[in-house]
Amino acid sequence: MFSGKKFALLKIVISLASIWVLISFVNPSQVLPLLLNMNVFFVPLILIFIFLNIVLYVINYWVLLGKKLDFLSNLSDYLAMWSLGLFLPGKIGELGIIPLLKKKYRVPYKFAIAAAVVPKAAMLFVFFLFFGLLSFFSATGSSYEGPLAALFIACVALFFLRHSFSKIFKVIASKNRVALDLYNSRAELKSFFGPKNLIFAGFVAVLRFFCVAIAFYFAFLAFGFQPPLWGLLLAISLSQITAFVPVTINGLGVREATFTGIMVSFGAPLEIALVAAALSMIISYLFGIAVIVVWNIKNLRLKKK
Repeated sequence: MFSGKKFALLKIVISLASIWVLISFVNPSQVLPLLLNMNVFFVPLILIFIFLNIVLYVINYWVLLGKKLDFLSNLSDYLAMWSLGLFLPGKIGELGIIPLLKKKYRVPYKFAIAAAVVPKAAMLFVFFLFFGLLSFFSATGSSYEGPLAALFIACVALFFLRHSFSKIFKVIASKNRVALDLYNSRAELKSFFGPKNLIFAGFVAVLRFFCVAIAFYFAFLAFGFQPPLWGLLLAISLSQITAFVPVTINGLGVREATFTGIMVSFGAPLEIALVAAALSMIISYLFGIAVIVVWNIKNLRLKKK
């Protein structure tokens, strides 16, 4: 069994190995002209939609907590947690806001967990739903049978989860402390898992999905290639699902490899698919570095006061 440090090291190794394997398939002589001729006009547009994706997540848990907290302060704190999560293979990231909600904003721990987990779970469900819809459409080649079949399966899955959620969650809770706290507080947290909140979380998750899609679409346009929308949405769905598997640093490497592979299968040139994925990733990391710097400067100024 891996210790925390060994597992973190394993995540780093897997991420770096995935990136190395991906780069090994690329011809550097074809990548350099693409980078030199990149249309920088799309860079700020990509950043805007990356930022909108983050804002929507904060709006989601802010609404779930009854809009009682200072929104801008929450956005600032979450941006810091998100940015740190890009570089640290530990537990900081989207769920890193939980201890801050508890300590800084005095939100009861169980409500902080629920507010952070519900949007994340809704996002994962949306990725699976779109992946199912798009996969069935691709398999049938029809504009009706595929989506209808996928929608039917999604409804069956929702029905199954609705009536077996408690048993499934109990099994998960036996292995995970956060899940255990949620399970033990399920009666008090009933409002968080009500239809109104789940529908709202699902709606916001769909908006976040399209923010990601638009950012990647602009990344391809930056290199003069118009990606096939069907392949782009499918690639985003599956690559983001793989990013949820906790074996890499925030999905780094595996996510890009999955995305690139699917886009190539839909006709995108390998080099363009890779640099488009890399561009979106690099902008995210540079934005994360900027946020960390600003957040530290802000905290240092507050300490001096």
